[in-house]
Amino acid sequence: MKHLKLKNYIQKGSPERFGHAWSIYSKLNPDYEEQFLRWIPFLSPLEWSGLNVLDVGCGMGRNSYYALMNGAKSCTSIDVSFKSLNQAKKLLKKFKTKSKVLFCSAYDIEIEKKWI
Repeated sequence: MKHLKLKNYIQKGSPERFGHAWSIYSKLNPDYEEQFLRWIPFLSPLEWSGLNVLDVGCGMGRNSYYALMNGAKSCTSIDVSFKSLNQAKKLLKKFKTKSKVLFCSAYDIEIEKKWI
């Protein structure tokens, strides 16, 4: 059933449209960090230390980037768009061993760790 949902979703074209957008608008905008911090007001920068983050629908990887910049131990970034994943890999390259970028649907996540 999980793969059927993913297949139907992909056939609608959304991953391709988002991937295309992230390949054009792939630079970090200074407003993105402020936006990220507003989305997670319950965590101070000190509280990110040691956390393993799962970024579902990571797009260009900007939320993964800011989680790691704020001290997360690791981040797994997933998406169903290869164009998005290519941008995320470029953006997160500096984090090397702390970052994994994977082709995966939210429907197919295998829980290996405790995510925040």
